[in-house]
Amino acid sequence: MQYITMEEVEMPIVQVRYKNDGQMNEIVRSLAQVLPEIVAPAMSTDSYKVDKKNIVVNVDEVSDDDVNPRDLQIMIIVEATEGRTQSLEGRKNVILQGIQRSLGEHAQDIKGFVWILPIPTTALGQI
Repeated sequence: MQYITMEEVEMPIVQVRYKNDGQMNEIVRSLAQVLPEIVAPAMSTDSYKVDKKNIVVNVDEVSDDDVNPRDLQIMIIVEATEGRTQSLEGRKNVILQGIQRSLGEHAQDIKGFVWILPIPTTALGQI
């Protein structure tokens, strides 16, 4: 049996999905590079500092099979801790502000959302 380390449990996974209309490819590529810097401090707690090097960012284009996709969909999967779940709105707002700064002038033209999905550690299994 292998044990999961604290870094693996605390490691947020950021899933980015986007509609590629030509310019979105470059916009999302740039955003993906800075998302660890945006997410790490927002997901850190008093008891654990999330290191941006431990954040996984997955990027996918929506397909023709998707129904009603938005321009940009970001889901952040993170361990549910009491400190995080009690302050999700503030954490979400910090992340939204960072994303809007990163998108710059494009922010007003992009429709989408950010979800923070805290899950219990018991839902995590190592392969």
